[in-house]
Amino acid sequence: MSQNLLFEKPDFVKLSKENALVDMHFHTQYSDDCKTKMSDVFKRAKELGVGVAITDHNAISGSLLACKKKGLFAIPGIEVTSKNDKDILLYFYSAGDLKNFYEKNILKKIRKHKKFRFNKTKLSVQEILSIAKDYNAISSLAHPFTIYPKKSFYYFNNKKRSDLINDLVAIEVLNAARKRKGNLASYGWAMSAKKSITGGSDGHRLKWLGNAVTCCKAESVEEFLESIRNKKNFVIGKESTVASKFISGLYIVKNKI
Repeated sequence: MSQNLLFEKPDFVKLSKENALVDMHFHTQYSDDCKTKMSDVFKRAKELGVGVAITDHNAISGSLLACKKKGLFAIPGIEVTSKNDKDILLYFYSAGDLKNFYEKNILKKIRKHKKFRFNKTKLSVQEILSIAKDYNAISSLAHPFTIYPKKSFYYFNNKKRSDLINDLVAIEVLNAARKRKGNLASYGWAMSAKKSITGGSDGHRLKWLGNAVTCCKAESVEEFLESIRNKKNFVIGKESTVASKFISGLYIVKNKI
């Protein structure tokens, strides 16, 4: 099932017999729009039998804590927001590299909104991807067909930036917070551009954990990320219901105020 995209509820017990399963896009109390406690994430991940990449917005405290949790398969990660609101998911082979990347390149580049609990960096997409290439890391474009201004498909396909996609390793093709149409478009783009694929819940509420997972045969973070890089993984999951998305949207807005 290499590079396949499956729209079905993951059977964690069956899948975990031969694969490592990781929700590669999940938020916690360290994001500007989420209050999910790390202790609850650990408990829920153990119950489901899945790993997780904590990808908080321009923050790494949650990810570093996850990487220290015994018994949890955790991918060091972060979701970096560019100055024009495009989101890049970055996954590192070690927590040390994530910490170095953040402290050296992101921490002093964060720009906070004066009124709302919202932040982004002062870096362009080009700068983020260029810096990431200096590290042992995988870059994945989050939700390419989400709503404006975070919708990034047309940004990358502008003639002036035609070479920018070459700096991306992967494209997120299943985001449980998005619509099926957008996810299918993301997958089609990834295939035509010959990119690796990732998937995750984009969960801002605990109950979303595991709604979408990235799967491959791996026993370590390095093996897992190498499988993605070499296109030997697959993504499986289902988008959340309309009602659940609506509630989550209200939850996000409330947390931003």
